[in-house]
Amino acid sequence: MPNFLSDAICIKSAFTFIPIMFVRTKRTPNSPKTAIQLVETIRTGKSIRQKLVRHFGFAINEEEIEALKKLALVYKTDMEAKTLPKLFARDIW
Repeated sequence: MPNFLSDAICIKSAFTFIPIMFVRTKRTPNSPKTAIQLVETIRTGKSIRQKLVRHFGFAINEEEIEALKKLALVYKTDMEAKTLPKLFARDIW
């Protein structure tokens, strides 16, 4: 079983498995709160599992939800930039 990086985009080729990350909003049934989470999807054979990467907090109204979503997307972009290989190295130029 390959060791998954928790901060990459999902690309599935013949032998490479990299998980998909996305921002999830999860509403609690008995509360007005909405949780904002960064989640990665991991495929294992035919099953799909979601792993919580980071919890960004709870929001009460739409403004708070949008602010936390933006924060989560910035965090996701930073994580992807750190782990994805560069096409050209700066040493070459």
